[in-house]
Amino acid sequence: MLRVPSRPPIEAVLNLYPEAMFLEGNHGTLRVAVTRADFPTRCKLLVGNLGVILSVDGPKRIGFPLRPEVAASLRSWLTPVLRQICGQTLRRRALAAAALGLLNVVTSLPIGDHPVSWSGLALGAAFLVFAGGVTVTSHPSFFLLDAATWAAVAVWNVVRVVDGRSKLWLLLAALCASFVASALKCFRFFRAAPHERV
Repeated sequence: MLRVPSRPPIEAVLNLYPEAMFLEGNHGTLRVAVTRADFPTRCKLLVGNLGVILSVDGPKRIGFPLRPEVAASLRSWLTPVLRQICGQTLRRRALAAAALGLLNVVTSLPIGDHPVSWSGLALGAAFLVFAGGVTVTSHPSFFLLDAATWAAVAVWNVVRVVDGRSKLWLLLAALCASFVASALKCFRFFRAAPHERV
């Protein structure tokens, strides 16, 4: 039983069959059938710090938080299209990374009497490499590069505080740490299980 905490609550049952997934609930008002091939275009899997959320198109988009055992079953069922779904997740993360990478590079250049910030350039380049890489391929290991880059930004902000800057940089470091945790959860979800490796 999947439940969306709303008013009134939406409850549904998810059934997985060899070629299709059926979501039925809310006293017969919600009926969704999705094949594996159609899943990447009709549904979204949102993996992150809040767990796995199945977002389904219907009369309106509904997000169902999945218990770990349901998420594992759905992941197993999606194995043939999992790389495509992984690519969608990576591209969503890459948009923010590209913007932040460009911002880091531009603000690290020598402007006026400010010297070049080599650490800022390196972090900006790492974000741009991640964003560029996911446009070429959608391998789950890119989540590790994403996590490493956000970890470097978190450390960089902690160093700023140690150097005497405002303690507000610690808030940004905490936000970056949550992005690290999210990227690692995505990696664990999308990496190939031992029986799936070729």
